[in-house]
Amino acid sequence: MACSAAITSIEAIPYTLPTVRPHKLAMATITDHTLVLARIRDDEGREGLGEAAIIPHYGAETQHGICQVISEILVPHLLGQDPTAFGTLLTRMDQLIKRNFYAKAAIEMACVDLAAKAAVASTPAARAESRHPRAETTSIRARPNRSTRQPEVLQLRTKTFRSRMTFN
Repeated sequence: MACSAAITSIEAIPYTLPTVRPHKLAMATITDHTLVLARIRDDEGREGLGEAAIIPHYGAETQHGICQVISEILVPHLLGQDPTAFGTLLTRMDQLIKRNFYAKAAIEMACVDLAAKAAVASTPAARAESRHPRAETTSIRARPNRSTRQPEVLQLRTKTFRSRMTFN
């Protein structure tokens, strides 16, 4: 999937959601869920979203730590990179910092989301639809290419539907 776009911004946004009821684990009871949203924008105005869902007492990463790793270690070295070059980005992140899987996964997820939006936007039907705003869901089925180790898109499905959305 070739793309001439470059990453222009990466944000790590911490947030917490309450659970419907307490969730009891062997090592803790969860009453709220802490997450980090990774937002990546490219120079063509597209945005990709990824998330890190933190399970307390399960891993070593914390919400604050994930935000710091993303903003202080990863961002300076990923700006200007091609967001669709997944293998290159993953290798670069591994060179910059060991472990920190939640932070790296949130960035990778945001890049995959951005790449999917770029692929959908490049179809003639999507360009015609852009005059009439609608909500879309996109699912990608991929597998690693054995020779390049890059994800190879097997199937890209998009469902478009009319919806009224408001954001505060």
